Amino acid sequence: MEWIKTEREEMRGKIEPRSQFVNRNIEWWWINRKFERVRRRKYYEKFLAFGKIETNDKQIVGEVGPGPFGGMIEVMKLSANRKVFIDYILEDLYNLHFIKWPDNSTMVEAPAEHIPLRDDFIDVLLSYNTLDHGWDIETCIKECIRVSKKCYLAFDCRGDDNGEVDIRKDGHDLDHYQLVHLLDIIGFMQEEMPFDVDWHVEDMKIKHFPVAFIKAEKLELC
Repeated sequence: MEWIKTEREEMRGKIEPRSQFVNRNIEWWWINRKFERVRRRKYYEKFLAFGKIETNDKQIVGEVGPGPFGGMIEVMKLSANRKVFIDYILEDLYNLHFIKWPDNSTMVEAPAEHIPLRDDFIDVLLSYNTLDHGWDIETCIKECIRVSKKCYLAFDCRGDDNGEVDIRKDGHDLDHYQLVHLLDIIGFMQEEMPFDVDWHVEDMKIKHFPVAFIKAEKLELC
């Protein structure tokens, strides 16, 4: 197992102190550990089936936002030659000791807005219900595509639901600081994706608001 860490900044974006975010999330995971262990599997099954995603034992497989259970890589026992776990508070999640993390792991403690890995390092990169929890989802998407040859990303588009918008007007929900819109994501991909990336965006239609699913794959151009 190897660790890669970026310098810890005092603030999480411009939203809140990092320490406040850590304390709130670690407490939440501890309180909900039994329920989430079951619930995560159900969502991961839907995600993997929707994208028809398969991995093999020759690939470097990564995940952004694995949580303390090792994400779908561990919960769903995905095949991989090396497993790369990327999370803003990964060491804190690791120290909960909910699982025994695999020996063939690269543990990357960093925000998805700045992943300290070289271009195309990961063969298959996955992320479910994570990127909308950051502070700059467009930068997150760019970074995920940059460091991978193929990636599958899914995240909530709560900005498309009036009820979700209304209950966040007072700014209390710091975990969903961004109110993402599906059409904005499609427009961003149309404008920003380079010609050598084959991509597709659609709604998974599994919640009462859109859940954007992005598939992006680097093309091998002659």
